[in-house]
Amino acid sequence: MILTQRILTACKWGWIGGCLLVIAACGDEQHNALQNSFDDLKQSQTEQLAQLDKRLQALEQNDELEFVIYSLNHSINDQLFQPLLTSQARLRIEGDQVPETLYLDVALEVKSEKDNISLAARQVFPVVNGRSKLEFRQPLPAHGLKVENLEITLKPLNWYQGEVIAEKQIQYQ
Repeated sequence: MILTQRILTACKWGWIGGCLLVIAACGDEQHNALQNSFDDLKQSQTEQLAQLDKRLQALEQNDELEFVIYSLNHSINDQLFQPLLTSQARLRIEGDQVPETLYLDVALEVKSEKDNISLAARQVFPVVNGRSKLEFRQPLPAHGLKVENLEITLKPLNWYQGEVIAEKQIQYQ
């Protein structure tokens, strides 16, 4: 947040300094016209910076969000041509200032050392009012696999526009 404030301050002062140099080089009539337009632009820039600062603070405060995955259910449908793993779960986001709507990037990992299987898939899910249903369908490479023999993980990775979700923010119930 400190770096963000420094960048915003540097941009603001650099822009203001350039405008002051132009004003100093002009005559009295031009000086008054430029001063008025400078004041208008300064007000506009101040408002825009305040809006950006508000948005950045909201994003930085969302590190306190917790992503809770519950009601996990995995099943294998041993279809004729290709077995299919279906993984379903519910997601709940807890914390202060949970966005009303966001998009969540979730990864499904399926592993089995015994059967030499390592599969991964990613999908984006909409989350409305802090809740979403997660559902993956993943083809399996062999028939006869059992859910108990597979290590299956659903993991939220990112939300919004690349906001990374830390391990400490994920809970499984």
